[in-house]
Amino acid sequence: MKKVLLFKMESQYRDDLRVQGYLFGADDLEHCEKTVAVVSGMRGNEYTQIFEASQLVKRLVRLEEQGRLTPGKAILVIPTANPYSVHAEKRFWPADTTDINRMFPGYDKGETTQRVAAALFQVLEGFEYGIHLTSHYISGNFVPHVSIQDTGRDYTESAKAFGLSYIRFRKPTQYDTTTLNYNWQIWNTKAYSIYGGEDTRIDNDVADNVVIAILNFLNHIGVVRFGHHRGFISQVITNDDLYVVKSREAGFFNCKVKVGDFVRKGQLLAQIRCIGDGHILDEITAQSEGIVFFIQSNPLAFANGQLMMIIR
Repeated sequence: MKKVLLFKMESQYRDDLRVQGYLFGADDLEHCEKTVAVVSGMRGNEYTQIFEASQLVKRLVRLEEQGRLTPGKAILVIPTANPYSVHAEKRFWPADTTDINRMFPGYDKGETTQRVAAALFQVLEGFEYGIHLTSHYISGNFVPHVSIQDTGRDYTESAKAFGLSYIRFRKPTQYDTTTLNYNWQIWNTKAYSIYGGEDTRIDNDVADNVVIAILNFLNHIGVVRFGHHRGFISQVITNDDLYVVKSREAGFFNCKVKVGDFVRKGQLLAQIRCIGDGHILDEITAQSEGIVFFIQSNPLAFANGQLMMIIR
């Protein structure tokens, strides 16, 4: 394993921005087969994802010591792609609250986050596979799953090698065209985004499952020799298989279910309570039976705001 400085950007007011990565299977990125890049921490509060990447590095170091990595096939892990926001305890870029994962492929003469995205994408371009450990635009808790944007290249079959319970295959919106996943695909990298757990709360069980899922995939493509864990027979879902649960009122969000729960039609999912006197403003019930896929983590609900996603 080599710890490498991928790029540095000078700062006028504080320490320079340094983005570092951990390289396996090669001495440098110039003379190797760029096989897999794993990126995390694009947003400063993605603590779960950063922790997962650190645990992946730890496992890869052990496999390397055992001689179970394939020489010449480079694996690059970037645990923290936005250390400024992590250190400032901010989700987005501290100076202007912009989102690096809405700036790809970047512009090296643009605003700061555009330049960060451009420098990062220059490192990541050319990898055969890309794995992004990421979070939803609404902070919350997901069933661990793989997400692939439909850019005309359907490789959901290969995503089954992760062994996670669900593969979400979805049409990108205009909002998605500046994400890393989308641009990786446009530049011919097979890109997978992994969601799971809650951004700001580290769950060791979820982290272990995600790390094993990535190692399963690396084993499948011949990059590591890993004692394969069977995992799940993945179910492919699209947006048509999901329905969004919204609140009709604003108030305290009192959730009655957990992520992964099976719910029946008519079952109570949540209550919305008045922030003044605590009386119940709204009771939200399931439209149909299904699996709770996502729950937002904010203790407040906003009128017509997204609270959950249910797999029908």
